[in-house]
Amino acid sequence: GVIEKLGLKVSDCKNIVTDSRFQTSHPTVFAAGDARNGASLVVTAIYSGRQAAENIYEFLSPHNE
Repeated sequence: GVIEKLGLKVSDCKNIVTDSRFQTSHPTVFAAGDARNGASLVVTAIYSGRQAAENIYEFLSPHNE
């Protein structure tokens, strides 16, 4: 699958491992929701997705120096 092809690290529970910014072991791939935390409430997944989106936006935005 895609996870294996990208070489993403996964936990013992087969969830995608991320850092606090939702970034995976592949520098341009982010994960959130059930892929990151396992099956949970939909509101938890939505919240996780919003947090990930903020981090993705920051990642893609040019930095002002």
